[in-house]
Amino acid sequence: MTEASASLSILIVEDVTAVREAIALILLDAGHRVERAENGAQAEVLLRDPQHRFDVVVTDLWMPEVDGLQLLARWRTARPETRFVVVSGGSRSMPLEVSTAAAEARGADAVVFKPFEPEELLAALTPSGQND
Repeated sequence: MTEASASLSILIVEDVTAVREAIALILLDAGHRVERAENGAQAEVLLRDPQHRFDVVVTDLWMPEVDGLQLLARWRTARPETRFVVVSGGSRSMPLEVSTAAAEARGADAVVFKPFEPEELLAALTPSGQND
């Protein structure tokens, strides 16, 4: 694996099983290590565990219990070393532009719109131009 494609530890937070598993497949195929959570509440259990350190959290915005915006608000400051990537298709009650602005205001490092190509997701995992 080249430096640009170094393996990352990634937490996927997505309530739709098919989407969660599709994201996992993309990331696993790219050589990354993944953990999965069905919502922000499950993600917080993993984030609190000192044995789990994630390079990236890939989270949906709209989920039951603890949503992606709440997750960002609670963990962005607590995990400054972790990159937070939001994947969203918007919601019925909030236009995609508003969702994006809300995610960015809470510290999202990148936003990827559903549906997305695997390359879009993979590109969002590291800052542009990063030389590890």
